[in-house]
Amino acid sequence: MSKRKAGALTGGTGDVNPQWVSFTVLQSGTDLPTEVTLDLPINPSQVSVGNKAIVIELLKVQMIWSLDPTQSPSIPQRFAAVLLTKKPDIVASLSAIQTSTSHIISDQFLTLQAGAGSTVIGRQASNMYDLTDGAGHGIVLATKSVSGFVSTFNTLIANRVVFRLLYRYKQVGITEFLTLAQFQQ
Repeated sequence: MSKRKAGALTGGTGDVNPQWVSFTVLQSGTDLPTEVTLDLPINPSQVSVGNKAIVIELLKVQMIWSLDPTQSPSIPQRFAAVLLTKKPDIVASLSAIQTSTSHIISDQFLTLQAGAGSTVIGRQASNMYDLTDGAGHGIVLATKSVSGFVSTFNTLIANRVVFRLLYRYKQVGITEFLTLAQFQQ
C-alpha cells in the first residue's frame, strides 16, 4: 500500500522516477554553428503545489555524434556540443558560450590529420555525463526549455548530435525557484 500523501509526487522524497527525453541538432550547413531548442515536459512557472514549484532535475546528459564513415580527414577537425538553459548567441565564440551562466555541459573532441592513403572508419562518438553529486541530486532547471548548440570546424559536412537527457520532477521552495529562474534566464 502506498504511503503517498495527497498531492505529493512520491512518498516523501518530492521527486519521481527518472525519465529520458531526447532531441537532435542537425547543422543547417557545412560546419555552421546551429542551435535547437527543446521545450521541457513541464513549465515550472505555471505549476506549483502550495508554496513549492515543480521543476526539472537533470541527472545525466548523453551526447551522441554520428560521424561520417566516408570521411578521411586530411586536416585536424574540431567538434563541440553544448547544452544550455537558454538560446545562445550563435555569433558569440564557442568559449563565450561555454562560460556563460546558461551553460550546463559541453562535449568536445578533435580528430587528428590522417596520413596519406589512410582511412578513418566512421564511428559514433557517445559521451555520458553524470550531473549528480554524491547524494544523487542533479542540476535543477527553473526554465521551460533547454538549447543544444553544435559547432564544428573543418569537417566539411553538416553534422548531427543527439542529446539525451535523464531527468525527474522535483519540488523546490518558491524562493529557490525564483533565484534559479533569475540566474538561468
